[in-house]
Amino acid sequence: MVFSLTPSAAPPRREYVLLISGTMNPPHCGHIRLGLHAAQALAAAGHTVASICFVPVHDNYLLNKLALTAQQKAAAGSAPAPPSLCWPLAQRCEMLRALLREEDAPEAAVCEVLDYELTHGGALLEPSPGYWGPRLPGGYLRTVPSAALIRHFAAHAPQLAAAAAGGGGRRRLGVVFGVDNLGGMASWERPAQMLAQADVVLVARAAARVTFGADPSDLLGAIRHLAILAAVPVFAPKRGDDDDAPPLFGPELGHFANGGAGGDSALFLLPPLVGADEHLSSTKLRDALANGAAGGDATLAAHGYASAAALGALLGANGGAGALAELEGAARARGEWEAGSAG
Repeated sequence: MVFSLTPSAAPPRREYVLLISGTMNPPHCGHIRLGLHAAQALAAAGHTVASICFVPVHDNYLLNKLALTAQQKAAAGSAPAPPSLCWPLAQRCEMLRALLREEDAPEAAVCEVLDYELTHGGALLEPSPGYWGPRLPGGYLRTVPSAALIRHFAAHAPQLAAAAAGGGGRRRLGVVFGVDNLGGMASWERPAQMLAQADVVLVARAAARVTFGADPSDLLGAIRHLAILAAVPVFAPKRGDDDDAPPLFGPELGHFANGGAGGDSALFLLPPLVGADEHLSSTKLRDALANGAAGGDATLAAHGYASAAALGALLGANGGAGALAELEGAARARGEWEAGSAG
């Protein structure tokens, strides 16, 4: 792998459109603040953020994920669980908009919520024989691979069409993830092509280290600039019993250049969210709701659902088993079902 780092100047200043994707079932203020935090950190480093776009994943991914969870519980001999809490994409978008109205950070003014994967689903949905196929042998729904979303958004999103202010060329896409997602990015399809049009913005979390799950040569070979603003060591996949290999990058703060890069992409490793925001999760929200949480509940309030408007959006949107059946039936009618090896 050609990945040779040397200390360097900071990455070139760019004007960004940030993309934050995820299941968001349901969304919470931690999702919003991930984007706000990334924008604030990039601005502090001299960059400009023109737009922050929240793009929840397609309903098909959510349905596959819930089917996998049910299958795993059945295999473990668990008692049948109550119907999973499920918020369709249109409702997840409305809930994000309600949460955004509760935020008073200046960056909230440039935030947008997009049903991009639904609007462009015909062009983006793909079979997934390598991922969903073996996990759901009875069959699964086509989904939108993260790399495909990023490539399509970078090429077609109107937010990126405008020229950067000050004559600095075209706006650039910055894809925001928690740093724990980095380990799986090496297995994405054509990562070098994806990074020809996008930079990676990682927000540190409590994870002590990250290890790639596959050879990261293609991914890292496209990254020329690294801005390490939080210490998280990142390792190549383990080979045999070799636990002494040094990290590829991450434990040392500073700016670095990859002399072997074939592209001009940048990777930012930013400090974590502050305070309790880092520990917010959709799982905690679903658990609270399953246990009967309602207005005034501390868990709901901590996740952004304190006002009557936001709380009403949360409590009134979940469709449970009926929503699941309706969403799956509509997807099958559109021809998005892939018969599995056991189907």
